[in-house]
Amino acid sequence: MAVACPKNDIGLSGMIETPRTEPIYPWFALQIRQRDLYRCETSLTSKSYEIFSPKTMEVHRWADRKKRVEVPLFPGYIFCRLNPENRLPVLQVPGVLGIVSSGKTLLEVDTAEIEAIRIAVASKAHMESIPRLVIGNKVRLKTGPLAGLEGILERIQNQTRLILSVAMLNRSVSVEVQYDDIVIQRNPA
Repeated sequence: MAVACPKNDIGLSGMIETPRTEPIYPWFALQIRQRDLYRCETSLTSKSYEIFSPKTMEVHRWADRKKRVEVPLFPGYIFCRLNPENRLPVLQVPGVLGIVSSGKTLLEVDTAEIEAIRIAVASKAHMESIPRLVIGNKVRLKTGPLAGLEGILERIQNQTRLILSVAMLNRSVSVEVQYDDIVIQRNPA
C-alpha cells in the first residue's frame, strides 16, 4: 500500500532546495528603429528580457476625424534589463540599433528614474514627451497618486507640471500635477 507524502522542498540530496533566482541586471536604453517598436518588444520578451516601453495616449487630428492614439513617451528607445557582459543577443534583435553608451562603456539608466516613470504611467495622469530636460525648481510630491516622486517643476499656462527625467538620454516626460501636492526641495549647500 502506497502512502502519499506531502509535497516539500527537499531534494534528492536531502537538503532543502531554494528556488533559483536570476541576478537582477541594470536597466539600459536600447536605441531602436521606431517603426520596429512592436517587433522589438515581442522579440525581447520572447527571449525573457524584462523591458519597459512607456506609452501615453494622444489625440491625433485629421481633416475628417480625431482619434486617441497610443504613442511612446521616448520615441526610438526601449528600456531593457540585460547582462552587459552578454549583450550580443540583444543587439541581434531586428530593429535594435544599439545600446546607449559613451564610447565602449554602456550607460546604465538609474532604476529610480525608471520606477518614477512607471508610477507616472500607472497613474493614468495626462503625460506628454518633451524633447529636452527643462531647468527649474526640484520638487517632491507630498500627496496624491504620485506622492514621493521627485522632479523638476514647470508651469505651462494654468497647468502645473512635474518633469520626470532620464538624464542619460537627455529626455524628459511632463506629468500634470496638482499645485497643492508639491513640496519644494531645497538644494544642499
